[in-house]
Amino acid sequence: MQDVEDTIITDLKPINKPLEGFEKGIEGAVDTVLEDVYPESQDWLTDDHDFWQIVGYFRWIVNFIFVGSPWFIFSIAMVIINLVLNILLNSWWADGNALLIFNSVYLFVQTFCSWWLIYEIPIYINQLKFFRTLSALGAFAYTFVYTIITINWLYEIFWEPENTYESYGIFDIFVNMFLAYNVAVNLHIIPVNFMIILKEVSLWIFPPMLEQDTGEQLTTDDAKSTISPNSWDQLLNQKTLPDT
Repeated sequence: MQDVEDTIITDLKPINKPLEGFEKGIEGAVDTVLEDVYPESQDWLTDDHDFWQIVGYFRWIVNFIFVGSPWFIFSIAMVIINLVLNILLNSWWADGNALLIFNSVYLFVQTFCSWWLIYEIPIYINQLKFFRTLSALGAFAYTFVYTIITINWLYEIFWEPENTYESYGIFDIFVNMFLAYNVAVNLHIIPVNFMIILKEVSLWIFPPMLEQDTGEQLTTDDAKSTISPNSWDQLLNQKTLPDT
């Protein structure tokens, strides 16, 4: 058996020789690319690091597994809730109610945008800041309006003077029920808004892992550019993406 093994190894050496050279060539190319993309990588791998430094280095992977993937599942659940509510409870968006349709479309769009943001997809983080800004502004505005409606409804229920209750008419009761209905039915949209806002805020503290320290956080200049008529003319008429 040993003779057979020695014979096989001897016969395979000339065949393996080119493969070994090819393998070393790939390793060298990978090392070169790694040094170009992240010059400090070799030093980083040879130095001693504590747990949090390791987590920071592999933050994109950690984010993908422990933040992005759970959020992907949770956000899909929010979309399913919206569909179930509007198909079963509201009888197909109340036969085309504009407000219900708007809320559903808003949720679908914001959920889709949140995936790109939470996973920190480079093209969305870096090149599509125009749409990032729209998504962030939309999340803030929707949450602000929802909060005002909720506070108004709670005030009417718990804190309004008793003499005001006694003067309530049919219209006042209808408005209160309308507010209560919208607060309850659209509650599942708020986590999507919160996640978008929270992620944008976190990018101020932890720059995108795949583009470290490139200043890709949203700024007031991005907001000004997004609401500028020139940007919309560039997007709609010139068919080019505004530079944000």
